Amino acid sequence: MSAEKERIKLAIFDLDDTLIHEGFNIPRLCDDTIKVLNTLKDKEYRLIIATFNKDAVMILRQLGLYSMFDIVLTSSGSLYYKSTMIKSIMAGYIKDGYYVDKKNIYFFDDMEDNIEDVLKLMENAILVNYNTGITMDDIKDLP
Repeated sequence: MSAEKERIKLAIFDLDDTLIHEGFNIPRLCDDTIKVLNTLKDKEYRLIIATFNKDAVMILRQLGLYSMFDIVLTSSGSLYYKSTMIKSIMAGYIKDGYYVDKKNIYFFDDMEDNIEDVLKLMENAILVNYNTGITMDDIKDLP
Protein backbone atom coordinates (compact mmCIF):
# COMPACT_ATOMS: atom_id res chain seq x y z
CA MET A 1 0.00 0.00 0.00
CA SER A 2 1.41 3.41 -0.97
CA ALA A 3 1.71 6.27 1.49
CA GLU A 4 -0.62 9.22 1.07
CA LYS A 5 1.00 12.14 -0.71
CA GLU A 6 1.50 15.36 1.21
CA ARG A 7 -1.01 18.01 0.11
CA ILE A 8 0.52 21.42 -0.43
CA LYS A 9 -0.75 24.96 -0.92
CA LEU A 10 1.02 27.31 -3.31
CA ALA A 11 1.03 31.10 -3.49
CA ILE A 12 2.65 32.19 -6.74
CA PHE A 13 3.59 35.82 -7.27
CA ASP A 14 4.72 38.02 -10.09
CA LEU A 15 7.51 40.28 -8.82
CA ASP A 16 7.33 43.72 -10.45
CA ASP A 17 4.48 45.91 -9.20
CA THR A 18 3.07 42.92 -7.32
CA LEU A 19 5.65 42.55 -4.52
CA ILE A 20 8.02 45.39 -5.40
CA HIS A 21 7.68 48.75 -7.10
CA GLU A 22 9.83 48.79 -10.22
CA GLY A 23 11.61 51.75 -11.78
CA PHE A 24 13.82 52.66 -8.82
CA ASN A 25 17.62 52.33 -8.59
CA ILE A 26 17.08 50.35 -5.43
CA PRO A 27 13.85 48.31 -5.65
CA ARG A 28 11.20 49.20 -3.08
CA LEU A 29 8.87 46.75 -1.41
CA CYS A 30 5.16 47.34 -1.74
CA ASP A 31 3.72 48.39 1.64
CA ASP A 32 2.09 45.07 2.59
CA THR A 33 4.59 42.65 1.00
CA ILE A 34 6.22 41.47 4.23
CA LYS A 35 2.87 41.13 6.06
CA VAL A 36 1.37 39.16 3.16
CA LEU A 37 4.33 36.80 2.86
CA ASN A 38 4.50 36.17 6.62
CA THR A 39 0.73 35.59 6.81
CA LEU A 40 0.85 33.04 4.00
CA LYS A 41 3.91 31.31 5.51
CA ASP A 42 1.98 31.06 8.80
CA LYS A 43 -0.86 29.41 6.84
CA GLU A 44 1.69 26.91 5.47
CA TYR A 45 1.72 28.11 1.87
CA ARG A 46 4.79 27.52 -0.22
CA LEU A 47 5.81 30.87 -1.65
CA ILE A 48 6.92 31.06 -5.26
CA ILE A 49 8.01 33.77 -7.67
CA ALA A 50 7.08 33.40 -11.36
CA THR A 51 8.41 36.45 -13.18
CA PHE A 52 9.74 37.66 -16.50
CA ASN A 53 12.31 39.77 -14.59
CA LYS A 54 15.70 38.16 -15.19
CA ASP A 55 17.13 40.06 -12.19
CA ALA A 56 14.62 38.60 -9.72
CA VAL A 57 17.12 36.59 -7.67
CA MET A 58 19.45 39.57 -7.31
CA ILE A 59 16.55 41.88 -6.35
CA LEU A 60 15.17 39.43 -3.78
CA ARG A 61 18.63 39.04 -2.26
CA GLN A 62 19.08 42.83 -2.13
CA LEU A 63 15.81 43.13 -0.26
CA GLY A 64 16.57 40.21 2.07
CA LEU A 65 13.57 38.21 0.79
CA TYR A 66 15.19 35.44 -1.23
CA SER A 67 15.11 32.88 1.60
CA MET A 68 11.32 33.30 2.02
CA PHE A 69 10.65 31.66 -1.33
CA ASP A 70 10.62 27.96 -2.11
CA ILE A 71 11.10 28.61 -5.84
CA VAL A 72 12.14 31.64 -7.88
CA LEU A 73 11.32 30.97 -11.52
CA THR A 74 12.33 33.49 -14.15
CA SER A 75 11.21 33.18 -17.75
CA SER A 76 13.35 31.66 -20.41
CA GLY A 77 12.50 30.42 -23.87
CA SER A 78 9.50 28.10 -23.54
CA LEU A 79 8.30 29.72 -20.31
CA TYR A 80 6.89 32.77 -22.08
CA TYR A 81 3.44 32.58 -20.48
CA LYS A 82 2.64 32.61 -16.77
CA SER A 83 0.39 29.56 -17.25
CA THR A 84 3.37 27.66 -18.67
CA MET A 85 5.46 28.70 -15.69
CA ILE A 86 2.75 27.46 -13.29
CA LYS A 87 2.47 24.14 -15.16
CA SER A 88 6.24 23.74 -14.78
CA ILE A 89 6.04 24.47 -11.04
CA MET A 90 3.19 22.00 -10.57
CA ALA A 91 5.02 19.30 -12.55
CA GLY A 92 8.09 19.71 -10.35
CA TYR A 93 6.12 19.26 -7.13
CA ILE A 94 4.20 16.29 -8.55
CA LYS A 95 7.47 14.69 -9.65
CA ASP A 96 8.77 15.16 -6.10
CA GLY A 97 5.78 13.18 -4.79
CA TYR A 98 3.46 15.96 -3.58
CA TYR A 99 -0.27 16.19 -4.18
CA VAL A 100 -1.02 19.43 -6.02
CA ASP A 101 -4.66 20.47 -6.41
CA LYS A 102 -5.31 23.55 -8.57
CA LYS A 103 -7.85 24.69 -5.99
CA ASN A 104 -4.95 25.14 -3.55
CA ILE A 105 -2.88 27.31 -5.90
CA TYR A 106 -3.24 31.08 -5.85
CA PHE A 107 -1.59 33.32 -8.44
CA PHE A 108 -1.09 37.07 -7.99
CA ASP A 109 -0.12 39.48 -10.77
CA ASP A 110 -0.65 43.13 -11.68
CA MET A 111 -1.10 42.44 -15.42
CA GLU A 112 -4.59 41.60 -16.71
CA ASP A 113 -3.17 39.60 -19.65
CA ASN A 114 -1.29 37.32 -17.24
CA ILE A 115 -4.40 36.86 -15.10
CA GLU A 116 -6.49 35.96 -18.16
CA ASP A 117 -3.81 33.50 -19.29
CA VAL A 118 -3.71 31.76 -15.89
CA LEU A 119 -7.51 31.65 -15.59
CA LYS A 120 -7.49 29.25 -18.55
CA LEU A 121 -5.52 26.85 -16.32
CA MET A 122 -7.04 27.41 -12.87
CA GLU A 123 -9.60 29.51 -11.01
CA ASN A 124 -7.51 31.34 -8.40
CA ALA A 125 -5.80 34.14 -10.32
CA ILE A 126 -5.98 37.46 -8.50
CA LEU A 127 -5.37 40.83 -10.12
CA VAL A 128 -3.27 43.08 -7.90
CA ASN A 129 -3.46 46.87 -8.16
CA TYR A 130 -0.13 47.91 -9.67
CA ASN A 131 -0.17 51.21 -7.77
CA THR A 132 -0.24 49.55 -4.35
CA GLY A 133 1.08 46.07 -5.11
CA ILE A 134 -0.16 43.12 -3.03
CA THR A 135 -2.24 44.02 0.02
CA MET A 136 -3.65 42.10 2.94
CA ASP A 137 -7.07 42.58 1.32
CA ASP A 138 -5.86 40.52 -1.70
CA ILE A 139 -5.36 37.46 0.54
CA LYS A 140 -8.26 37.88 2.97
CA ASP A 141 -10.23 34.93 1.49
CA LEU A 142 -7.37 32.43 1.30
CA PRO A 143 -7.81 29.42 3.58
